[in-house]
Amino acid sequence: RGLDGGYPWPQFSIHRGDLQMALLNAATKRLGADNIRTGHRLARFEQTQDGVTAHFVDRDGRPVGDDSADILIGADGIHSTVRARFYPDEGPPRWQGVMMWRGVSEGAP
Repeated sequence: RGLDGGYPWPQFSIHRGDLQMALLNAATKRLGADNIRTGHRLARFEQTQDGVTAHFVDRDGRPVGDDSADILIGADGIHSTVRARFYPDEGPPRWQGVMMWRGVSEGAP
C-alpha cells in the first residue's frame, strides 16, 4: 500500500488505541488534566438557542454531570447517542455477513 505499493501517495496507519492515547495526550497538554474527564458516556443532549447541553452517566448509568457548549461533536462510536437522536428509526447495526481478518505479508507492488 501507499508509496511502497506503487501508489502516488503514502499511507499512514495507526492502532486505534495509539490514536486515542495521542489525542488524549494532546488534549491534556492543551486543556489541562483538570479539563479532561474519562469513564463518562453521553446519555442525552439538548439544543437551545444558546448552544447545547450534554448529560453524562458513568459506566453503571449513574448521572455524573452536565456540560454546556456552543457545539457538540458526535464521535461516540457505533452505539452513538448522537446518531440515534438524529436518526431514531435507524435501528441497531446490521450484520453484513463479512468477517474481516487483519494480517501482514510481503508482496510485489
